Amino acid sequence: MRKACFNLIENKEIDYDDFEKMMIRFEVIASDNSVAGTAFSDSAICAKKGQELVVDILFDTMHIAPGSYCLDMLAFEVNDFGVQDWVDRIGGAAQIEIFKRSENDTDWLPQWWGHTKLHDIRITNVKHIG
Repeated sequence: MRKACFNLIENKEIDYDDFEKMMIRFEVIASDNSVAGTAFSDSAICAKKGQELVVDILFDTMHIAPGSYCLDMLAFEVNDFGVQDWVDRIGGAAQIEIFKRSENDTDWLPQWWGHTKLHDIRITNVKHIG
């Protein structure tokens, strides 16, 4: 498994109520601005109003073809009917570069594989501060 390691730093206060079932979504955007794939968190996060939230994530890049990518991060809450209520979006939250491991790696063809479902994002640690 290849892993992306990066820090997402965004000092932004969101004036909302508590979130009981907040999820994270990454949109992986290729250098030509085509959507390369999307990944969702594998579990929900509980966020309390007035508390700083630190979330560690693990994002598997195994199925991303070699190239340069930008990750947009979206936070949303899902209700009991599966409807998504958007919380926040950080455009350009991270930049990643995937290199060919061998000459047998597949070249990226966005016209054919623009919307690839990636592995889920694993939430590995949640800390409430404050």
